[in-house]
Amino acid sequence: RLAQEWGFPAAVDDAITATTWLYKNAHVLGADPNRFCVGGFDAGGNLAAVLHREAPELGIRFHAAALFAPMLRYGATTRSYIDFSTIGSSSLSTRIWAWRCYCRAEDAGDPRCCPLESRDKLEAMALAPVVITTHRYDPLRDEGLEYANFLIDGNVTVLQEELRGSHSYALIADSQGARRAAKLFEKIVVAQDGYSSSNQEQEVNSSTHHSSDGVEVDGHDGGASSAVSSSGSSGNLPSEAALTMNGSGSCDQADESSSSTSSSGKSSSGSREQDNQ
Repeated sequence: RLAQEWGFPAAVDDAITATTWLYKNAHVLGADPNRFCVGGFDAGGNLAAVLHREAPELGIRFHAAALFAPMLRYGATTRSYIDFSTIGSSSLSTRIWAWRCYCRAEDAGDPRCCPLESRDKLEAMALAPVVITTHRYDPLRDEGLEYANFLIDGNVTVLQEELRGSHSYALIADSQGARRAAKLFEKIVVAQDGYSSSNQEQEVNSSTHHSSDGVEVDGHDGGASSAVSSSGSSGNLPSEAALTMNGSGSCDQADESSSSTSSSGKSSSGSREQDNQ
């Protein structure tokens, strides 16, 4: 069921129903339940994040999850919403419209609506490894990085890739980055015993030291690939003093004196200079 006719939690309920049925009937469909994965792009990434976190309670054991430029928090609350508010199809006004179609303001505190509002103790949930892509000129970039750090703090294995380009166009424009993200996901899927932090350490040491400008770093060239240990080092989370949505659906300018967003947080293994040209 789709918004605006069907608002939250209809999409979440339908996603849970469909995913549970597929998992229980995997053998009937000729699929391997031990390789059961979930993924999504944009709003689909929101639903995939919810399913990934809800899986233990649903009796589902995911082998991996993939979140491509996920939409994770109600409103416009990060610096990337200011910096890239008019680029491509994912503009600030479009994002506000999409959220207002999907849910009410009072739903925003529900983690099934906005996964970044989760207060779950992830350490005890044994969640599957996750591949996350963020796109350099995307309003959603900062919340994707923040969610990667949130998962890392909960000892969830995260592999993160930054693609060069805007929201959806980056998947085409940065074909090398998209291929790297696909290969990261493939490595998790084909791993016989799952993908652990020890696998990640090998990735970090061998092939993931890159800058987002394609400059060679530590003997490697191109890309902004990051394979991050679940015990990742500390870093700066994106600033959230940017824009907020008021009750009428318009945006109120917040304090713009806050520092520029850093995109070199826990989910980054290479240098990432923000390019706002």
